Amino acid sequence: MSSTVSMRTQTLVAALVVASGIGLWVAREPVSAAVIKLFSKSTSEAPGREGRGGVVPVVAGRVGEARDDLKFSGIGTARALAHVTLYPAVAGEVEEVRFAPGARVEKGAIVYRLEDRQARLAVDLARSKLDGATRVMQRAEMLEQRNVQSMARVLDARTIVEQAEVELRQAEAVLEDHSIEAPFTGIVGISQVEVGDRVTASTALVNLDNRSKLVVEFDIPEVYLPRLEIGRELEVHTPGFRRRTFQGRIAGIDSRVDPRKRTVVVRAEVDNGDDLLRPGMSFSIDLVLPGKPYPSVPDLALQFANDGNYVWRLEGEKAERVRVEIVKRVRDEVLVSGDLKPGDPIVLEGVQRLRPGRKVRRVGSEAPVARPAPAKNASAAPAKQQR
Repeated sequence: MSSTVSMRTQTLVAALVVASGIGLWVAREPVSAAVIKLFSKSTSEAPGREGRGGVVPVVAGRVGEARDDLKFSGIGTARALAHVTLYPAVAGEVEEVRFAPGARVEKGAIVYRLEDRQARLAVDLARSKLDGATRVMQRAEMLEQRNVQSMARVLDARTIVEQAEVELRQAEAVLEDHSIEAPFTGIVGISQVEVGDRVTASTALVNLDNRSKLVVEFDIPEVYLPRLEIGRELEVHTPGFRRRTFQGRIAGIDSRVDPRKRTVVVRAEVDNGDDLLRPGMSFSIDLVLPGKPYPSVPDLALQFANDGNYVWRLEGEKAERVRVEIVKRVRDEVLVSGDLKPGDPIVLEGVQRLRPGRKVRRVGSEAPVARPAPAKNASAAPAKQQR
C-alpha cells in the first residue's frame, strides 16, 4: 500500500516540474524584455552614465575654503619670569633672617642682616676724619683771606676734605652691604643659612622668584619659522594639572637657527596669576601656526591623471576640467591651489563619462563643501609635528 502512495507522489511532482518548465518557456520573451527594460532604465539614470541626447547626469557640490593651518606640539621646562639666588656682598655672621619660607617680599625689603659693629665703627671713624679735615680747610681759607697763608695751603686742605668724603662713602657702602635686600618683588624659598652662621661672598643664601608669569622655552623646526610671530597665543599642559589648560603667548624668538638641530628657540610666557604653577615644571606646548586660505574640495571631486590632478567645474550646462595642485589633506577635504574660487560648482559623482564641453544634468541636492573646523590655539626635544 505504501509503495503505491510513493509512486503516485513521485508522478505528481514530476508532472508539476514539467508544467512549470513549459510555462517559463512560453513566457520567456516578455519576461526577458521586462528585465532588460528595468536595468536599462536604472543604468541610464545613474550618475556617471550618459543619458538621453548625450547629457551626463552628475551630482554637484560647491568649492569651500579652509586655511592651511599647522599644529605644533613640543615639550619645555618652565622658569620664573625673574629669578635670582641671593649672595652676601661681604663676609660676616648672620644676625637676622627677616622672612618665612614661601613669603612674598617687596623690592628693596631687607631679607638678611649681618653683624655690622665693625662697619659702624668704620663709618664713625670716617665721619670724624671728615669733620677734622673740614675744620682745617675752613681755617686755611680764613687765613688765606687775611694773607697769612698761601692759596697752596688752602688747596691742600680741600684735597684732604675730598679724600675724607670718599672714605666716608666707602665706609657707608660697606655698612649697607651687611644688609641683603630683595632686588625685585617675588617669592622667597627656603633659607640656606640660619642666625649665627658665618657666610662669605660665595655662600648662597636663598632663591627669589617672580612667578607671576612663567617662561617656557622650546625648540621648533626652522620650517615653521616664517609662521612665527611675537604675541601668538598657545596652550600649555603640565602633569600636575592634567585636566587644566593654561594660556600663554610667544614672547621671544631667537635670532639664529641651531645649525646642528635645525631648530630655533622660542620663548613663551604663561600667566600664573593664581600662583598654581612652579618654576621647573615640565610643560607640553600646543601651538597653532596659521597659514593662507585655500579652496577646499571633497576627496570625491579630485581626479588624477598622468599630467596632474584636476576637478570638473560646472559652467552652466557644461563641465570644464580645471587643473589643481594638492596643498594639504584635512579629513575628507583636500586643500588645493588652482583656478578655483569658493562657491564654484564642481562635480562630485558621475565623472566617468565627462569630457570637456559635454552637457550635464545635475541630479540631487547641491550641498556646499563643509569647511574644516579651525584648530584651537594653543605650544622640545623631539617635537611632534602634524602636517
